[in-house]
Amino acid sequence: MTDPTPDRLILDITPDLERVDSVMTRIISDPATTNDFLRDPSGVVTRLGLHPETSREIHDRVNRVFYAVLTNRELLELLTEHYSRFGPSGSDRQTFESAIQGGELGNSLEYDIAGFEHLAGNPEMLRRVFLATLTDLNDRRILLNRYSADRITEYVDELVRAVGERRAVREFPILEEWDENYGIGKPYGGLGVLEVGPAVTLVAAVEAGAIVTLLVEVNVYADFSRDTQRRAVLGDPDAARKMATAGALFRLAGEMMVHVSNFEGRP
Repeated sequence: MTDPTPDRLILDITPDLERVDSVMTRIISDPATTNDFLRDPSGVVTRLGLHPETSREIHDRVNRVFYAVLTNRELLELLTEHYSRFGPSGSDRQTFESAIQGGELGNSLEYDIAGFEHLAGNPEMLRRVFLATLTDLNDRRILLNRYSADRITEYVDELVRAVGERRAVREFPILEEWDENYGIGKPYGGLGVLEVGPAVTLVAAVEAGAIVTLLVEVNVYADFSRDTQRRAVLGDPDAARKMATAGALFRLAGEMMVHVSNFEGRP
């Protein structure tokens, strides 16, 4: 007999998981939108319907969090190592290849959820990831308030417990609230579990999608790139679309790394 109790956490993250690929496709498909995203990732994903409306001040704070995450080397090393043991099955690869052949980014919902569970299902790794992220944001004075190391540890333990108990996202403990939707412990803006958007689709970030999309999707492209190039030269339109879409993803990732370097070089 199956458990009739719904998994409230999965129910909460599913809508964003279902939308993120289409939003990122729109971002990489239009050079103007790509450039806007590099300058204002929070504003762009809000304009495209992935995140809720908020103030300019909060968009700016979310953008600082975004780039701080992408320059947090301890965090990136943790996630890269953790997701080195996670990869697509044959059907997952087929789903991605079918999407990119049509000029889009796309993973199956089941694969995205598996990527999320690969982190959420490991409490110790989740704790290390949250602690590395929040400590760094605190040290950089990006948060509204300054917190002691003990308070950060206490909060991270509460947050990991909430994930383990599969609570609804709006029942998660809150460290600081920026508005109804944004803050540390709110759905968006800091350690929000719904953050499966840009920060997870590019270089790396707290949530599973970053490593899943960049390291997996780009590696999948590398796997078939020679064959794709050959067929594109021979006039195969599907192969040409694959190359164009993957090229746009590489361009965005490369430009993002330039912005990351600039951010890290600031005083």
